[in-house]
Amino acid sequence: MAMNFNVEVDLVPVTINGETFNFDATEENLIKFFDFEKDVRERGKKLKSEFKKVQDNEFNDSEYKKVFDLAIKDLAINYNFLFGEGSFDRLYKVVPSFSKLIDLLDPVCEGIVSEINNIQKKRNKEMEKKEAKYLIDKKKSKK
Repeated sequence: MAMNFNVEVDLVPVTINGETFNFDATEENLIKFFDFEKDVRERGKKLKSEFKKVQDNEFNDSEYKKVFDLAIKDLAINYNFLFGEGSFDRLYKVVPSFSKLIDLLDPVCEGIVSEINNIQKKRNKEMEKKEAKYLIDKKKSKK
């Protein structure tokens, strides 16, 4: 006899200008998420350094484009990490503004963290129920 299971993965849906993106809230991805914060900070320092170099030199259109391209790539890495490969391109179609997407990143991450906390509370309650059931079943089997 074949068995069929439909297992739902915890996702945090985020809708931006009518387009829905999903953050994978599995335990495995949460570990990556918190490690990714460190990576974001490091890339941010590097980007600031590049921007400072441009400011110290004559600021011309090619230098501006160079820094802007670096910043776009950095932002794409962030959004693609959050919502999956290709999500930045989808997002840029509905919010075609670099500065708006920069401003949006913090509230999106804060919202995701809030939802992660809710999901984790739910997981903890489910684990407590399973532990209680296990202890009850174990007591019954000893009798």
